[in-house]
Amino acid sequence: MSLVPATSEVEHFPVALFIADIHLSLRPPVWRSAEPDWLEAMSRYLSELRKLQHNLKSHSPIYNVPIFCAGDIFDKWFGAHQSSELINFALNEIPKMYAIPGQHDLPLHRYEDIKKSAFWTLVEANKIKLLHPNSISTFFYNEVDKLFVYSFPFGFDIEKPEKIHANNPGLNICIAHQYVHMPGHSYEGAPSSSLIQNIKNLCSTILLFLVITIKGLIVLLATQKSGTVGR
Repeated sequence: MSLVPATSEVEHFPVALFIADIHLSLRPPVWRSAEPDWLEAMSRYLSELRKLQHNLKSHSPIYNVPIFCAGDIFDKWFGAHQSSELINFALNEIPKMYAIPGQHDLPLHRYEDIKKSAFWTLVEANKIKLLHPNSISTFFYNEVDKLFVYSFPFGFDIEKPEKIHANNPGLNICIAHQYVHMPGHSYEGAPSSSLIQNIKNLCSTILLFLVITIKGLIVLLATQKSGTVGR
């Protein structure tokens, strides 16, 4: 039996899972304050994620179903004040994943200080693999097809890739953490610079991929106004 599933068979299965804005915290947001145990509540959602990945890997002909997080794993860059409880919780509950940091993961929103953060603790513990800024990461989801992930953490503009993987079979994914909105769909006073048509290279990059690849470019954007995994 061939180890390479037919293309038509693969297309019926997810090749990856994408999440964003988990915002782990010791205290629940106000509108979830009725939860008797907030850590247990967050654990329920993370358990669902682990089970989903396990089930997909168990029943899918695809080699692996990686999880990608588009930032804001923690609500605060240090985890929690004067406590290691939240970091220990994350080490126990978060499935292994690939991630970019959001502004909540970075001290004073500064990427250059990432190694001071709770996010980096998860990197050092091999719980998450950092997707570096303006980089392309390649993942095989069978012996032929590839997943190309273009990563732009918070604070990095979306750039048009210098190298476009158009001639290879697979999917092109752009994962970024920044606020993007459509006209009439934003919070009051949202800057016009965040309008999708005003973001440099975003639309041209999408169009470029749509023109020269069959499956196109999937853009995943985690916004600065997104809620926690429990919200």
